[in-house]
Amino acid sequence: MVPYFIPLLVEGNDMTEVHRTALSTKHAALDAQLAREALKPLPDSLQIAKLKKEKLRLKEQLSRG
Repeated sequence: MVPYFIPLLVEGNDMTEVHRTALSTKHAALDAQLAREALKPLPDSLQIAKLKKEKLRLKEQLSRG
């Protein structure tokens, strides 16, 4: 599992912006995990499906924004 960077609250940032940044970071990390899994000689199709589902969930949360 890739650790996620969650930015600290700084003056001028509201919680919504921080939350969106965290979601975007998680989305990018999932993208990297998907790429690594796809490069394996025998990719785990179940793991790929789980990662894609989670990535889609995050994308939907970002679009509701």
